[in-house]
Amino acid sequence: MMKKDMQLENLMNRYFDGVRVGYEVTAPARAALAERARKKKRAKFTLRLVSSFACVLVLVVAVMAASGIFGGIRKSPSDEGSPSAVYTSADVTEKYMNYSQLYEINSSVFIDFEFFEYSHSATATYTAYYDNETDALMYVQIDAKVINDYGTEDLTIFIEFSKESTYDGFQKYYELENKQTVGGQEILYDTQYLDAEWVSAAYAHKYTYKYFFDVTSPDKNSLEKYISFLF
Repeated sequence: MMKKDMQLENLMNRYFDGVRVGYEVTAPARAALAERARKKKRAKFTLRLVSSFACVLVLVVAVMAASGIFGGIRKSPSDEGSPSAVYTSADVTEKYMNYSQLYEINSSVFIDFEFFEYSHSATATYTAYYDNETDALMYVQIDAKVINDYGTEDLTIFIEFSKESTYDGFQKYYELENKQTVGGQEILYDTQYLDAEWVSAAYAHKYTYKYFFDVTSPDKNSLEKYISFLF
């Protein structure tokens, strides 16, 4: 466009070459050309500014996603590893609770366990463990029994809310080596056939919480079934 403007100005100069033309005749045309040049510069600057902002926004979103700031992001347990800080049974106090109390504490977590509370084929007990010093909820233990067509299943599920530390009794779950994806969630697990029953252990990470499973059942696929149910 700038090249065309220069050509137009040269043509004007040639056309009026040798002809005395007053400034008032050529001034409007020159002003119009100058204004077009200024508009073009402003448009280019605005485009660069918008492009730069878009690049920065994409970078910020990528960093936030990688750091797990968005609540919907699920982390892989194999990437997390075991927290360096460990607490013991001497550091916590147990409190027996009912399902309604746990639901009031964190409905988004414990709504997944309403099956154990309302199903005619299942029973469950709930125990919460609180830090002795801060009274913060460290983890919850759910002991459930499910009766179905092929026998009785016993489950113990731990949900750990502590982010920076872990209970020393959970260390064995971090050492599980088998990996499987269930319901889009990667888990570490182990399943063995012992005394005519399938005995399984597993560790999964859902959002900011850690889940540990112990399942004993006549059905080899019970662990996968309950993880799919919860995730």
